Amino acid sequence: MAEDAKLAADSRRAGSSASGLLALKLATKYMSATDMGLTSRTCREMRQACERESKRRCLEMDFDRHYSWTKLLRASEMVCGELCGPRVPIPVQCSTRSVLVNNAGYQPVNGEYFNSGMCVNGRVFTRTFQGDTYIMRKLYSGNQLFWYLSRNSIQLYWANIPFMESAMVEVGYPPVRGWGAMREELRPGPVMQLRDRETKR
Repeated sequence: MAEDAKLAADSRRAGSSASGLLALKLATKYMSATDMGLTSRTCREMRQACERESKRRCLEMDFDRHYSWTKLLRASEMVCGELCGPRVPIPVQCSTRSVLVNNAGYQPVNGEYFNSGMCVNGRVFTRTFQGDTYIMRKLYSGNQLFWYLSRNSIQLYWANIPFMESAMVEVGYPPVRGWGAMREELRPGPVMQLRDRETKR
């Protein structure tokens, strides 16, 4: 609020010719990282305004990485599934939450998965059991993005993201229910449960 008042006061002193620039600076609060990246190319003042707004949002997310603030904000948007726009490398900040997999027809899949890294589509959760690596991540099939649960490179279960987002799903985490089996003998599909490492029993 204080910064908005300062910008308004600066504009009044500069006269009406600065009103358009003031409006753009105030509008950065509502811009996506993609929009700020484009707007910041227009002039030095807008670049500074976009960097300030990107920094403010990133500090609220408690990120501390060697990234420009706008690129870091764009990386955060990509993690949350906003894939329209430029791609940037995603800095790894692994979640403290794990995913507990239950009730899958293929028993070795069941167990606790930890966020071991990131891919361009978001978080990757893994579990090692009897020499095999089980992986949960989002991948494209054609133009559609799905969650897949795989053993090594063999896909076992899948979940349709757009359908499930209206049900029980948190951004960046696999759906709780609605998993289908890739083959009949793998049924039923698993049920997921999110766990906080600090509070789990």
